[in-house]
Amino acid sequence: MTFRTRFAPSPTGSIHVGNLRSAIFPWVLAKSRAGTFILRIEDSDSERSNQESIDNIIKSLSWLGLQPDEGPYFQSQRWVRYREVAEELLAIGAAYWCYQTKEELDILKNEFLNQGYNGQWRPMDGKILPPIPLDVKPVLRFLMPQTGRVAWQDAVKGCVSFENQELDDWVMLRSDGTPTYNFCVVVDDIDMLITHVIRGDDHVNNTPKQIHLYQALSKTVPTFAHLPTVLDGQGNKLSKRNGAKSVLDYRQEGYLPQALINYLSRLGWSHGDDEIFTVEQLIDWFDLAHIGASATKFDEQKLLWVNTQHIQKLSLSALVQQLENYWHNNDKAYISQNFRTSTWEEIANHPRFLKMCALVQTRCTKLRDFFDWYDKICRRPNLNQQELQDMLSKDSRIVVAIDDLLLRVSDLHADQVELPHITDIITHCQREYALKMAHFAVPLRYLLIGEKQSLAVDDLLVVLGKTEAIQRLSALKDYH
Repeated sequence: MTFRTRFAPSPTGSIHVGNLRSAIFPWVLAKSRAGTFILRIEDSDSERSNQESIDNIIKSLSWLGLQPDEGPYFQSQRWVRYREVAEELLAIGAAYWCYQTKEELDILKNEFLNQGYNGQWRPMDGKILPPIPLDVKPVLRFLMPQTGRVAWQDAVKGCVSFENQELDDWVMLRSDGTPTYNFCVVVDDIDMLITHVIRGDDHVNNTPKQIHLYQALSKTVPTFAHLPTVLDGQGNKLSKRNGAKSVLDYRQEGYLPQALINYLSRLGWSHGDDEIFTVEQLIDWFDLAHIGASATKFDEQKLLWVNTQHIQKLSLSALVQQLENYWHNNDKAYISQNFRTSTWEEIANHPRFLKMCALVQTRCTKLRDFFDWYDKICRRPNLNQQELQDMLSKDSRIVVAIDDLLLRVSDLHADQVELPHITDIITHCQREYALKMAHFAVPLRYLLIGEKQSLAVDDLLVVLGKTEAIQRLSALKDYH
């Protein structure tokens, strides 16, 4: 069997992390089985669909690397096809026109506890239908069986069944002739030869209706896999209404696409105890049978940890590539106020850039952090005079020790500004003047990058190099 899967979002907003697994898992399944992944834009609701959302969907999938093998296809371009299938269902007696008005339906809902349609226009042997009202535009309803049950073996939830008497005749074509979701999705999946429908479990109630439609058209029912709900920290369904961020929000913040795929795949799916894995490993390991049926909670801090692990595992060249992608995909003012006139070439060609990246790689949780470090390491800091004086005034030996350090660095050849030479010099000055390293390192670090804590001073001196280190340490003379 050739596996054919699809991601079929409605373009009424952005893709957020609560529904992103409905794209990841179909894509992974197709890739793991040498199949085909299809993108279908379900824009049958013309009032709510918009081009901005379509663009957002395509950008999100492209950034994540979930490129479709086919598509995007648009439901709005398939109206003629839906009408053809509707006529076919009418001809075989699987559908009928219903002239019940909206006002009559509202009365039924109010008086009979949301009963809805009462079958007034449902054709039955020996039944005399009411006269067709001339001023009512009908809807087309699907003729559902009234006895027995419909069941399927869900790849995630196991056996699921519904009593047919609980399901009323649902609308296929609205009174204006436009098709409804349950009708469109089956016609599309049949025409696109979809073998596996992987979607959120909020669609479970739609599935029995769709199965009956497959059967009425004498088509093979695909394998259904309904993914468990993703919950927020309060136990509510993760949604835009409840603050779920869009995929492109995570791109802007500096998350790696492979980290987002890693974390969201791990929500409900597992491969032993593996927490951190590549997209290639996910494809190799993936199986629908390993998706759990229970709802899972989205944890922003865990996602950040996963992102940190992926950043640390990048080779230097791969890291630089990710930083370049991040730079070009985001607003420069958001990345850093200092980069409004800079170009990527200016940053990448900076003589300290690569050493800076290697130094701070284990300290960064997001790609944006690297540009903050670039500000501190590759640009000279703006020092606060009073703050530096307060540090130096705590012990008069600190100034003398820094002056001594400056002289010793000046005497080094450029190729000697490496570990362990720098470490030995710093240790010598600290011991020579009987200073605690904590007291000595703080003003040193502040002179070098304008920070009191974080990076080791010897590492900073190596990254800055002899000339720049001397320039920054020489700023001490302006404060004493």
